Amino acid sequence: AAAAAAAGAAAASSSVGQASNQGSRSQLRASRVHLQPLTGPIRPPATFETWDDFDAEMAADQNAFAEQQHATSPPAQNGKVQVMKPPKKLLRSVGQAIRDWNMIEDGDRLCLGLSGGKDSLSLLHVLLDLQKRAPVKFSLACATVDPETPSFDPRPLIPYVKSLGVPYHFLGDAIVDRAKISMQGDSLCSFCSRMKRGMLYTCCEQHDYNKLVLAQHVDDLNESFMMSALHNGQLRTMKANYEVPERGGLRVIRPLVYCREAWTRDFATKAALPVINENCPACFEQPKERDRIKKLLRREESLFPELSGTIRRAILPLMDERIYETIKQLNRDLEERQKTNGKKKKSGRKGVENESRKRVAESEAGAREETRARADKRQKTSEGS
Repeated sequence: AAAAAAAGAAAASSSVGQASNQGSRSQLRASRVHLQPLTGPIRPPATFETWDDFDAEMAADQNAFAEQQHATSPPAQNGKVQVMKPPKKLLRSVGQAIRDWNMIEDGDRLCLGLSGGKDSLSLLHVLLDLQKRAPVKFSLACATVDPETPSFDPRPLIPYVKSLGVPYHFLGDAIVDRAKISMQGDSLCSFCSRMKRGMLYTCCEQHDYNKLVLAQHVDDLNESFMMSALHNGQLRTMKANYEVPERGGLRVIRPLVYCREAWTRDFATKAALPVINENCPACFEQPKERDRIKKLLRREESLFPELSGTIRRAILPLMDERIYETIKQLNRDLEERQKTNGKKKKSGRKGVENESRKRVAESEAGAREETRARADKRQKTSEGS
C-alpha cells in the first residue's frame, strides 16, 4: 500500500510539475475554498460485499445527511483536505448506476475527466468515498484539459487535487488558437469538445487507464434525448457504459446517470467545493438549444413533478450501447420495405396503364369493325337495288 501511495504521489507530482512550468496566466482562486470543522463524531466507513448491500445501507438512512446540511468541509489532516461526506441519495444513486450498468469491476483503473464544474467535483468525492467501501477495488486518477483561454483557468484545481492525494494529469493545449487554423464547417463549441475528449482518450491510453469517467447526470441525458427527438428525428441519448473501439478497448462510464443536477449543485455549495466557472464568449454569445430545452423541461416539471423520472424510464434502453445497432437494423429494414413497396406501386401503376390502353385499343378496334360492317351493309343494299 505504501508503495502504491508513493507511485501515485510520483505520478501526480510529474503531471503537476509539467503544468506549473507553463507559467501563471491569472491569479489562483483556490482561496475560495473555506474550510470549517464538522461537528459530531466521524465514523469509519463500512465495507460492503455487494452493490446490493451498499444500496440497502444507503436506503436505510437517506435523511442522515440533512443533519450536516449547514456544515462545510473539516480542516486538512496530514496535508489532505477532509471534505464533507456526499449525501446518501447521491451515493445510493451512483451505486445503483454502477451496479445496473456494470460500470466498475475489480482492478479497474479509472480516470475522471475533471472540468472543475460542480458535477465532476461532486463525482470525484463520491468515487473517493466509494473507494473505501465498495465491494470492488479500483484506482482513481483525474485529468483536466486546459484550453488556455483567458476566460477559463482551471489551474486552482492543481493544489486542490494534490491535497486530496489523487494522481492528477493537467493537459494544456491552445484549442481556440488551433480552431482558427483547423476548424472547418463546425462550431467552436463542437470543435473544443471533440479536442478535449480526444486528449482525455490519449491520456488514458498513455497511463494505462481502462475506463474514462464522465460526469453527465440524468438531466443532461433527458435534454439530449429531447434535442435528438425534436431536432434530428432520432431516438438517442448519452450512453451509460460504452466502448471506444478505436482506442484499444477503452470504455467510457457515466456514474451520475441516475442523479439530478440539483443534487450535485447542492452538495458542491454545502461542501464549498472549488468550482471553476467557465466564461467562454463562444459558449454564451447566443442562446443555445440545450438551454432552451432545459427551460422547457423545467417549466413542464413545475406542472408534472414526476417528469424527470418518467423520461428516465423511457430512455433507459437508450443508455445501452447495444440498442443502437438494433435501431439501425430496424431502420435499414424499414427503408428496404419502403423501396420494395415503392417498386410494387410503380409496377402496379404500369399494369393499370397497360390494361387501360388495351381496353381503349379493343374499343377502338370494335368501333372500326362496326363501322366497316355498316359500310358493307350499305354497299350490298345499294347493289341489290
